[in-house]
Amino acid sequence: MKKRNFEELKALTFEAGGDYGLNHSQRLIKLVEMIAQGRPYDRGVIEFCAYVHDFGAFSKYAQAGKDHVVRSMEVLPEIMDGYDFTGEEKKKISETVANHHKPGVFESFEAVLFRDADAVDFLGVIGIARDMMRSGKDINKAVDSIIRHREKLPAVLHEEAAKQLAKIRMEETDHFLSRLREEHFLLLPESEG
Repeated sequence: MKKRNFEELKALTFEAGGDYGLNHSQRLIKLVEMIAQGRPYDRGVIEFCAYVHDFGAFSKYAQAGKDHVVRSMEVLPEIMDGYDFTGEEKKKISETVANHHKPGVFESFEAVLFRDADAVDFLGVIGIARDMMRSGKDINKAVDSIIRHREKLPAVLHEEAAKQLAKIRMEETDHFLSRLREEHFLLLPESEG
């Protein structure tokens, strides 16, 4: 049984999700720290969840037609059982992974922090970069995703620090979209004349 050294898990995350998955995981750990603002939380639970929460989206684990959260929950027990988590920690991990895209307030502070961090990571410059990468060369698809995230995600945030981070990132997003409309003439509304 592994202790709390997540180096093997980080390697597995990189193997399954590449730089994209690993970098997203590490940003979430930092965002949770910022959102918690010095309040106590279980860092081991957060780190573990950061690395495994999207496994269901990675080709190694994904199943066609199955939501990535559902699939992540299916592979979670096997990965989690390799660590010496207590029953309470396993409960927090399951709650956190299952709800990382859902609005609401959850039983554990870790689940709230993590969901807020995951939402914030889809906003601002990094969110724009993520949407652009995921959309390939389809700029309109990327813009639709950027706008959808900008409109939807701030409403799911619970913690005040997450809301403040989101506010800054939404301003960055608005500036980007404004400049993009100026430079990409096809995104401008057609004139009435």
